[in-house]
Amino acid sequence: TVPTPITADRVPDLTPLRAAARSIGRNLKPGCVVVVESTVYPGVTEEVVGPIIARESGLEAGSGFHLGYSPERINPGDDAHALERLVKVIASDDRRVLELMSAVYERVYGGRRAPVGEHQDGGVGEGTGEHATRPEHSVDERVGDDL
Repeated sequence: TVPTPITADRVPDLTPLRAAARSIGRNLKPGCVVVVESTVYPGVTEEVVGPIIARESGLEAGSGFHLGYSPERINPGDDAHALERLVKVIASDDRRVLELMSAVYERVYGGRRAPVGEHQDGGVGEGTGEHATRPEHSVDERVGDDL
């Protein structure tokens, strides 16, 4: 998670996210999963983060590494929206990665996950892609200790 500040013109400043993507790309190993947790507008994960990581790593998104997205939803000091009450929205470019993310977030956060399918990052709520799943079809049991 990196901050996504807003400029004086009320436009998201992706500078921290781009810097993080460059750093990740320079250190990425084949087969890794990169999950963007910054709350960004639709397209940022695939159109900004993915290409930077691909360029820096020399790997191709979707085969050399995978992308996931889960917007940050924690609001410190907000008891009404405490971690254990949140539905964690998750999306990925691959069904197996989506299943893995679901299992990881269940173990880390507990609570409910909402896997929404192939990501369009900030627009994941609209996701109806090939890898769309429903929360009640969680695969935590199948992933088990393979995390």
